[in-house]
Amino acid sequence: MVGRIVFGFVATVCSASFIEEGIDQENDEMKSKEVNVLFLIARNYGLNYFLDKDIFEQYGWNLIHAGALDSIPACPPVADQVGVKPIIPDVLVSDIGDVKDYDAVIIMPAAGSYNPVPNPFGDLLKNPKAMTIIASAEKEGLVVSAACAGVRVLAAADVIRGKKVVGSPRFQKEYEEAGAVFLGKDHPPAIEAHIITGARGLYYGYANCQAVATSIEANQPRGPHEDHVKKPMIQEKKYIGRTKL
Repeated sequence: MVGRIVFGFVATVCSASFIEEGIDQENDEMKSKEVNVLFLIARNYGLNYFLDKDIFEQYGWNLIHAGALDSIPACPPVADQVGVKPIIPDVLVSDIGDVKDYDAVIIMPAAGSYNPVPNPFGDLLKNPKAMTIIASAEKEGLVVSAACAGVRVLAAADVIRGKKVVGSPRFQKEYEEAGAVFLGKDHPPAIEAHIITGARGLYYGYANCQAVATSIEANQPRGPHEDHVKKPMIQEKKYIGRTKL
């Protein structure tokens, strides 16, 4: 009886150690599969930028801030009344290399709908490299996302042709001239292949971000990995003592 108890304890410890080792290996593999997301930030970014960034940070992604300007100011009400400082980008758009280094390109929210400014996202629209980055990302199958007035950047980059989009009605003509079907602004995010568009960040903000996460997940490799090392859960001997495993 004592022998069976001792054996049961030993078998449980061995199984637990193998399970723990397997979990550690899985965690190491997950850490090596980092998600790199490129933020394209325009002049007059607003408070929705912070809401989206907070959600993306909770996903554990690497967030790389890029812009066409050395210093990117917030929209006037946010800068003047809240005291939000300009963003200093991690990299200038002109210095971005291979877009395949990223899993997604996101046009981050800026003023243009509820707080109209002249020519929203104009600094990105007039930057040829920004247009090339977005077009290349779409061609390579990366997730590309924009919301509200930011969808006009996707229209200018010619990546929404034949797709249904959500965005600011202020620029409906631009979307349609770019070949898109406009669904309106009071609508959940639209996922068209790997192009995601949204609106109403205060209401659909989490859904917009979750749509990006869903699309990035869909782009991840599937199936067994060739470098996966199979390890036994318990000792491989068929018999230990008189007890059959």
